[in-house]
Amino acid sequence: FNQVVIELDRMSIDSSRKLIVHLTDGVEVSGTVIEDVLRLSNGIPLHMIELARSLVDMAGTAGSDKSGITLPASILSAMVSRIDRLDAPGRELICQCSVQGDVFDAKITEMARRKFKRTNYPLDALFVNLESRGFIKRNQVYGKAMIHWVFCQPLMREACYQNLSLRDRRELHAHSADAMEEVYGSSIENYSAQLAMHRECAEQWRLAGEAHLLSAGHASNVFINDQAVLRYRQA
Repeated sequence: FNQVVIELDRMSIDSSRKLIVHLTDGVEVSGTVIEDVLRLSNGIPLHMIELARSLVDMAGTAGSDKSGITLPASILSAMVSRIDRLDAPGRELICQCSVQGDVFDAKITEMARRKFKRTNYPLDALFVNLESRGFIKRNQVYGKAMIHWVFCQPLMREACYQNLSLRDRRELHAHSADAMEEVYGSSIENYSAQLAMHRECAEQWRLAGEAHLLSAGHASNVFINDQAVLRYRQA
């Protein structure tokens, strides 16, 4: 599909300050903290939103004493702090979802978790809570029948992924690949590039090679020749 890159200027200091005040409405934030948000976000709206959400989360757990609220040292630190403030089921779920990428399939997540045999919580309520907290959102591309979600920020997905141990990553990638083959069945060719990624990350080299060959054949069939050559080489 075609991609269009739109270059946007950074927000002005005045507009940034108004956005931060709006995002932290109802939370007592000192002028010093607001200036820190301005400095760290550097006029980038998505960074302001993430830092503001971190402040709101901290205020929610600080009780009546808000004097100790300080801004994390970086955008990534703010994201990690927000993940840590989730309850255990929500934290486990969002980190497990991160192995699929920025966009993830709820059905694949459910099946992979079942194979993972570590947790047994109902997913619907957890997804809704994560959505209300600004971690994920519904992917409208899939319409009414959509069972896909997307991370609100790619950096949040990366922070969640880094929160997993290497062993858990390998296991979840393997289970996600197995779940994909079961869910997509005969149409797995359409998802073969992602399948190959999971097999590689799971260090299942023979299966990864087979998935790359499948992906190369699919790319060749739709005349994406450069991708086909790349996949054949990777196989």
